[in-house]
Order: sequence, then C-alpha cells, then structure tokens
Amino acid sequence: MNQLITVTETENSGPPWAHVQHALVELWSFRCEGCRTIAPLVARLAREDSEISVFKMNVDECPRYTSLLGVAMLPALVELLFGEVQRQWTGNWVLADVQRATSRRDTGS
Repeated sequence: MNQLITVTETENSGPPWAHVQHALVELWSFRCEGCRTIAPLVARLAREDSEISVFKMNVDECPRYTSLLGVAMLPALVELLFGEVQRQWTGNWVLADVQRATSRRDTGS
C-alpha cells in the first residue's frame, strides 16, 4: 500500500518525482471545486497501486513545479516515467481510465 506524498517546493531542491520510476502527480488548489471531487480518487489510487508513487501538489504553493509540468487547467493529474511527463488528465476524468492507462506502462524493466 502506498501513501499520498505531499509536495513542497524548496529553493535548492528539484521535484521529488524526478528520480522515481513511475509517478502520478495531482495538481490542485483551494479555489478549485473540481479538485475537491478528484481528491478521494487520487487517494484511492495511492492506496491501491503499490507500483506508482502518488504525489499531491498545491499549485499556489509550488508554482515552479507546476510550470515544469506544463499544467494550465485544474484539476490535473500528470503521469511521469523516470521524471518525464507521459500524459495528463485535466478537468473531469474517470478513475477507471487512469487505472487502465497507467497499467499499460512500459517501464523498461
């Protein structure tokens, strides 16, 4: 069982997902109603998939990391392999679609 990892942005550090084999990053804001709807789905992903590291990032507190991921709309979920963006889901997305897409990954192992 994984846990949801809260991201904070510090001056001299890089994104925490940079050296993770397979990651999902949820981008959210207190102002975003849809983000509150998506949050339980992301928490469920973190609990159920032990092969993916799941990060939760407040875009207002982490503007540099948000820019690195190229996200312009919330709520958003970004899939990364070895720190490289593979795909994004923005707005309303379905948990089953994310699970299906992330289970067909090729991690080179």
